[in-house]
Amino acid sequence: MIIKDKFYFCSIIIKIMTKFFYGIGDAAYWFFNLFEGFGNLPNIAFTLLSFVLLFWWLKLQKNYNDEAAANPSQRK
Repeated sequence: MIIKDKFYFCSIIIKIMTKFFYGIGDAAYWFFNLFEGFGNLPNIAFTLLSFVLLFWWLKLQKNYNDEAAANPSQRK
């Protein structure tokens, strides 16, 4: 009786996990199919955003370096 209950519990867990992972797969399939209509536009947008953020970060780093060079009391 105990063994039968354990197998029944495992079969319920397997069914729940199967539904969960198939749900994730279906959601991913739906989400990434949205990008087919955009063509190459998401790639271009991501590349442009990356370069904008890169140059923004470089500008901030230059400001930090200039501030550090002007402050002689900092440890170097």
